[in-house]
Amino acid sequence: MKYISDEELMDIYKTELGIDPMVNILYLIEYRCKDLNPWLTMGEFYKLNFEGLCWIDLGYEINFAWHQDNSFRQSLMDFRCWNKDAIIKALPIHKPSREA
Repeated sequence: MKYISDEELMDIYKTELGIDPMVNILYLIEYRCKDLNPWLTMGEFYKLNFEGLCWIDLGYEINFAWHQDNSFRQSLMDFRCWNKDAIIKALPIHKPSREA
């Protein structure tokens, strides 16, 4: 998912990028939007000391995995593991917090 801040949108609105609104939208998507949850390199992922569900990118497909004890299991109840050396990047799936 990507986002752009409301301050940045107002700044762009004030400077009027172009006449065609579609060109402005394409510009915003291509050059100004930032990843809300960027994928992490494996080095960055390991530094988090994260344990739980995550996405893993194997280069040819993306899968769910349960990360625990430095291994990526195919599910919480399954002891089959993904090959750590084959994983290119990972994205932790954080449990949403409830606000009172």
